[in-house]
Amino acid sequence: YEVRYSEGWVARWGRASAPQRFSSDASTVRLTSERRWVVTIHGLRSGTAHALQVRGITRTGSATKWSNMSEAMTTLADDAADAVSVTSFPRANGAVAASSSSKVADQSGNETLEELSERLKSLLAFVCSYAVSGVELPSVRVKPIAEKAPEVLADLTSPQVQVLEAVMRQEDEELWLTKLPDFLIHQAPARCSTFFLRELWTHLRRCALIACLHGHDPESAETQARLYACLVLPRSNKRLQAAPPDVLVDKDEDSLHYDRVLELVSKSLARSAQAQIASKRAAGQAVNSLDVLGEQLREYSAGQRGNTLIADTPAASSTTASSSLMPTVALLAWPWSSVVEAEDDEAVESQKLSSAAAEDSEPPCPTRVAEALFKPLRWEEHPATIIFLLSLWLLPTLVSAARFATQSLYPMFKRTVRLDFSLAGLALLLLVAQVGGVALVTVLRSQLDKVACLPATVVFVAFAAAPGVSIWLATRSLLKSLAVAPCFVLLAIHSLGSGYLRWADDLLDDRTLEGRPLPSLVWGRRRQLFAVRMHRLLWGLLVADFFLEEVLGQWFGVHSIRCLGPALAPPDQEATTPAEFQSPAFLLFLVAAAAHERVLGLTKRQTVMVRMLGARPGQIPYLKLFLMGAPSVGGLHTVALGFLRDVSPSKWWCCAALFLRRWGAFGGVCIPFSLYILRDHQFLGRLSKDTLIPLSVVVGSWLGYSASSSFAAIWHECEEHLDSEYRVLYLFPHMRKSTRTWACDALCQAFRQNPDDSGRHASNDEPWQVTKLSRSVFNSVAGGLTGLLQWRPADGSEDNGEGLAAQGGSSGYGANGSDMPTSGNSSNGLRRRGTGTI
Repeated sequence: YEVRYSEGWVARWGRASAPQRFSSDASTVRLTSERRWVVTIHGLRSGTAHALQVRGITRTGSATKWSNMSEAMTTLADDAADAVSVTSFPRANGAVAASSSSKVADQSGNETLEELSERLKSLLAFVCSYAVSGVELPSVRVKPIAEKAPEVLADLTSPQVQVLEAVMRQEDEELWLTKLPDFLIHQAPARCSTFFLRELWTHLRRCALIACLHGHDPESAETQARLYACLVLPRSNKRLQAAPPDVLVDKDEDSLHYDRVLELVSKSLARSAQAQIASKRAAGQAVNSLDVLGEQLREYSAGQRGNTLIADTPAASSTTASSSLMPTVALLAWPWSSVVEAEDDEAVESQKLSSAAAEDSEPPCPTRVAEALFKPLRWEEHPATIIFLLSLWLLPTLVSAARFATQSLYPMFKRTVRLDFSLAGLALLLLVAQVGGVALVTVLRSQLDKVACLPATVVFVAFAAAPGVSIWLATRSLLKSLAVAPCFVLLAIHSLGSGYLRWADDLLDDRTLEGRPLPSLVWGRRRQLFAVRMHRLLWGLLVADFFLEEVLGQWFGVHSIRCLGPALAPPDQEATTPAEFQSPAFLLFLVAAAAHERVLGLTKRQTVMVRMLGARPGQIPYLKLFLMGAPSVGGLHTVALGFLRDVSPSKWWCCAALFLRRWGAFGGVCIPFSLYILRDHQFLGRLSKDTLIPLSVVVGSWLGYSASSSFAAIWHECEEHLDSEYRVLYLFPHMRKSTRTWACDALCQAFRQNPDDSGRHASNDEPWQVTKLSRSVFNSVAGGLTGLLQWRPADGSEDNGEGLAAQGGSSGYGANGSDMPTSGNSSNGLRRRGTGTI
């Protein structure tokens, strides 16, 4: 080819220069992996506009027609007179001309790890600066992130929910058909591939847009450091490579060190590229390091997305539980067994997840990692909001308790008591109370995030028992409201449906993600959706009935028709309705039902669980990355590992949480029904005490045996994991099996590296020891209660598993068919206390 240029004068172009010939083997030509030619033209005047023309030279020496004049381009001033620039942007780190020898080295991929890492480091900084600040060319303009974000935000109806979807719809395909790739390749500080530039540009720009939409400044060093961390590729062995703590994370500010993050990310990318290059060389393929890295970035972002609903285990995991089920449950569940098996035969049924599970268990990719790093906590995920909703859920119970306390304590408060107290003492007492109250409020407001957290065991057990407790309360309310009015019966059925849907969603998600067995009473996803629609329809009926009967009929006196509500007593007679169901009980029950459903939905999320466990807002992004299985460099995962080591409960409480998660709903139904049938005079309550007491003992023994056998089955199923250091990970919901395995390996590695450092990370971050003290007191009490449930021979000797099996074989306890699980290793198990009884 030949090229000539013309200089721009006042009103026209000057005379064309002499043609300069070039070919693919010329020193002024650099070939990219896409066979694009980057030509360096010498002899250009600095600070002058130029227009180029190109023509081809045939093999015989003939020339084709000159092309049309190109668009005007202006050379830089002074320092780089031989380079052409289309804008006034400064060049990054020197010239871009490359020699033919370095070009050949790039094509063959013979760079060392240090050389490739340095090249990637400069390219990452270069692309990030232009992706954030935008590019303005005569033919195309790429808006800065600060201008692009408001346009995306204006199209969103709910920014906190649809940000990721809106960002993924921002395609940049048309940009790569313009002069943008030529500009980026020319301005790049090192040899580069257009394919790699395109992938890097797309990911950095999307991640920066997510950061800006969530209120972060994309120009700041802290934000850009997190943008680089989003590009780390997963290792092939899925294991965490631990690093010294606090390498990247500032302990006081939870901030990332920009230079250190950039260096480690570039080394990680270079290591991933060279590992792939080695495998391709072994197959005899010609490779380019940046092309390989671009393919890895594309596979990481596009290949893993869309697989959110795919389970990690075969379809055989959908079989129902048999031997480990509670005997009582087996008798109650047989009518639904055929329905569940018919639904589980469909492959699509085993691949659907609830919305919370889909959000928590989605495989990591750059945009998902960016959302975890930059997305702030929702207002409803704050512990104060959870406690407020919980108080609204228990509002009818609290009102009944307050009514009972008032009736019991009111006679005592009517008594007159005379106290001789001086005025000075009264003034001093009021002054001390005022000063102490102001100081307490000030300190609590400043340290609220660090003090307001519950013991870890309480949080795990409460989250696992939430569906069972809600079903127990709903069943109890249902049985009590049968004789009152249909509206309260429907409210109880609605609350019962809320608890069942939450419990069924948890078990269906566990089956899909981890292949755990599914009880027969749990419906498939298709019938589950039908139950959700009926649940919403029932709620609409209750709200309409409240408006028509309570608001219009009783409050405004428009009519006196009663359809679902309790009958109104005549004005001269006393109401026969129990006090807890009198007005405004319907309103309280409606508010409680709405709060109840919201609490059950929020307690499914991993973010709410880690927040209730006491994680500070700065620690939550790192915990999200660890629980989703996102790759990390340096010390990003040390924050999550230190936190998880501090909140790990004992193995007995872990097993109790797993038991409540799987079987708590059945206990919530069976226990109230059993008590109602045994106590109500319409059923067995009319029997004599000589008959009723033995019958009650038999029913209680049967329920206790069922619970004990199910607990033992769960223990023997998970005994290997419960005895290990990573048992806390089995209490977090919505984790894929591969992710949980990877996280368990990481946590075990952290324990091996620092065996005597358990809990140091969390305790150093809390200036007050209130949380540590409360957890220690609770753990002591829990340990004492656990000791009462352990077995020890009456002679006071210690058992080692085998002795326990030999002594307990005749009484039904021990390794052979024992109800209480035992451990074959006395050093790993807990000491058994007691006098030979439970």
